[in-house]
Amino acid sequence: SLADEPLGSGKSGASSPWVSRTRIGIDGNRWLINDATTYPSAPAEGLLLNVRMVNAVFEDASGQATRMFEGFDPDENTTRFIERIPEYASLGVLAFTISLQGGSVGFEGAINSAYEADGSLRGEYMARVARVIEACDRDGVTVILSCLYQRQHSHPRALRDRQAIFSAVGNAARWIVDRGYQNVILEVSNEYAHGGFNHWNDGAWLRSDAGQVELIEHVKRVAPRLLVSTSGMGTGRFSDALGNAFDFVIIHFNNTSLEEIPTRISEARRFGKPVICNEDDKLDESAAAALRLAVQHGAGWGFMHSVKNQHLPFEFDGSQDDPRVYATLSELSGNANATPPRTAKQSSMGRLVVITSPSDGHLFRSRQPVAIKVSLSGIPANEIGSIAFLANGISIGERRRSPWQLTRRLDSGNYDLEVVVRDPSGVELARSKLVDVEVE
Repeated sequence: SLADEPLGSGKSGASSPWVSRTRIGIDGNRWLINDATTYPSAPAEGLLLNVRMVNAVFEDASGQATRMFEGFDPDENTTRFIERIPEYASLGVLAFTISLQGGSVGFEGAINSAYEADGSLRGEYMARVARVIEACDRDGVTVILSCLYQRQHSHPRALRDRQAIFSAVGNAARWIVDRGYQNVILEVSNEYAHGGFNHWNDGAWLRSDAGQVELIEHVKRVAPRLLVSTSGMGTGRFSDALGNAFDFVIIHFNNTSLEEIPTRISEARRFGKPVICNEDDKLDESAAAALRLAVQHGAGWGFMHSVKNQHLPFEFDGSQDDPRVYATLSELSGNANATPPRTAKQSSMGRLVVITSPSDGHLFRSRQPVAIKVSLSGIPANEIGSIAFLANGISIGERRRSPWQLTRRLDSGNYDLEVVVRDPSGVELARSKLVDVEVE
């Protein structure tokens, strides 16, 4: 009953199997490239430093992207990214996360999926994925290929049921092996517990630990040599069943304060497997600090620049995406030619406000109290005049002194929660990343 659907029609990216130059592997809790430990003798030895570029293979069948950004072309977008891979690699990047269903692009409703509704693969989409994988392989870089993303529902290409989900994941795994790629590892679901998956058919099953274990085991039957995992919501905690099933641990640091990072890594390392963060949307000084903490405590770290790399129009500018981040990444990877850090005092991007609770994708019952808690970094208390709490852009409360938290009852619906820090004169100092929650 779990047999995979065949590949969809269209070219798959090449006519014969690829001969890989770059092979990724694991030795205990350390990563290997071509049987050698990554970053030998550097602070990041044995880790996998990576960048989230999920929309490097993006398309939008709804047409919104073309209407909003005249002239957007999926193949040209992929080409622009590929041209920058050598520069990213020279800075110490050893992996990119690429997704078969993309990520947030800054607007809702994009139809971006490598699958048909039955889980078969779409050749024209996979041709772009193949181009990225092969370009990475030539430059000694690996790919974390993510299969499922919660926003891809309620459109003609949405996976129609559990069988289609099995087929989609299994087809992706078989495609990697049949193509001959050895520089690819698989992420079954991006933040599998996200409330957005409730909009999928069989979403409750997909959001469960048991469902993820079934999908991971399916991948291992289809492609036994392929390293496979799934990503949770950033707590670093997984059930024993799931922890025993995956080959490496993926955690996320969005909405995670710097102080919490060591604890989350410690939680994730209890399975004795490599730990990798492949999503952290901090910027500038805060991101560099998160990267240092991750490396210090034994986890790979993944940079997500939402505005430049993930939201349309996508920009791929190498070290100029965030000079401080890439200078630190170069340093920790042992690159003697690290980009010099900026000498200015802490910039506004060094100020960080994070919603630590609730987590992105949390599901509440109707009229259940929603407690919004905030963590601040790089903002002295005497500079804070107020913190405003917003839901879908509308103020639901304000705090002028610590503790920086607010509890409200919200009606049924979907909410983007956000907090804004202002100084005593009302000037904005920092704004949090949106946290997406749903009230049933």
